[in-house]
Amino acid sequence: MGTNQGEFMGPTHILIVEDEADQRLFLHEALTHAGFGPLYEAASGSDALKLLSQLAEQQQPLDLILMDIMLPDMDGVEACRRIKQDRRFSDIPVVFVTAQRELSWLNSALDAGGIEYLKKPINPLELAPRINAFLRLKRETDYHRQEEARMAARIAELAELNRELETLSYQDGLTAIPNRRSFDDLLERFCRYAVRDRLPLSLLMIDIDHFKLYNDTYGHLQGDQCLKQVAGILREMARRPGDICARFGGEEFVMALLNTDQMGASQVAELLRQRIESLHLPHAASPVSAWVTVSVGTTTCEYPLSGECLPAELLAAADRALYQAKKHRNKIACVNLQTSVEEGIL
Repeated sequence: MGTNQGEFMGPTHILIVEDEADQRLFLHEALTHAGFGPLYEAASGSDALKLLSQLAEQQQPLDLILMDIMLPDMDGVEACRRIKQDRRFSDIPVVFVTAQRELSWLNSALDAGGIEYLKKPINPLELAPRINAFLRLKRETDYHRQEEARMAARIAELAELNRELETLSYQDGLTAIPNRRSFDDLLERFCRYAVRDRLPLSLLMIDIDHFKLYNDTYGHLQGDQCLKQVAGILREMARRPGDICARFGGEEFVMALLNTDQMGASQVAELLRQRIESLHLPHAASPVSAWVTVSVGTTTCEYPLSGECLPAELLAAADRALYQAKKHRNKIACVNLQTSVEEGIL
């Protein structure tokens, strides 16, 4: 017995739907010789539907259907349409095998859900590469669907964490966003998610520029209002299930952004800086601007080869970046988590 060109390991389940016995035999032998199998056969569209139901009940997988167009009792186009309407079988690719040359038939076959058609007579030397191409497409499609389902589950998990957060007494009393204790708990979880799902995790540390001068000039009550408005901007920008913001202490705030790389973190930081300055909160004592501004330090934990993403290291790197940004004020600085090297001031 041959092999299926080394493309796939393990069984490849294929259903042949063909009413002519000699054609079924030809396809069966050609596919067997190429190393495909197990193979199933049906001589009509209705037989194919019955066999599919039996396989589904037995939880037997099926990777591909080779379907003749001209079949007794139900043509292949109608059989394909019914297969695609059944959720149990809708993901199975259908390839038509036909001697038809009329475009109307071929277009109807593709409109019914077929992915391609093979013209009779089939060259056995071309069959295995074509089948491998169809199977590769099926496996890639299955993989992407699994990834989408996995990410949907992760997003649901993060959304549940956010709902859980709302029920905890971990809010900052003044700004109504999470406090330091809450943030520390969630950052640990986010670090685990980043390693588990191989996702980048970025951290932003934000400091209101010359806030002591603001309090000295406008008083602590007005200072509290300033903190609330800055917190409101952070809350608006942390809308994804994988985003959290918190008051870190005094006039410092933090944001953690799951599945956000260094470039994305810099873009968020710059937008945050601009939005806070655009509040046009007067700050007459500031040597930087006539308005309240912030400095932002960022760092990113790309998925590490060591499989580590430690909250303490993230916080320390973001703090170093913030220190660099505060040298200039109303700026953004980034520190590379792996090298501790300053990436630049924006």
